[in-house]
Amino acid sequence: MNTLNKALVLVALTSSSAAFAFEALDFDTLDVDENGAISQVEAAEDAELLNRFAERDTDQNGELSKEEYSKA
Repeated sequence: MNTLNKALVLVALTSSSAAFAFEALDFDTLDVDENGAISQVEAAEDAELLNRFAERDTDQNGELSKEEYSKA
């Protein structure tokens, strides 16, 4: 594979990863089991969310409701 092709593949992978990461910020996308809350396991898809999980979990039940999630 020549250098130009490698560069194009890298750009394509980077942009698709960025799009996925941007999508992962959506509550409904993170709520994989569709129970109306985001668990710490589900939050692990977004490193920043996981780092701030305890701060956002205001009722300290181990899950983020849609309301808690939206209070960034």
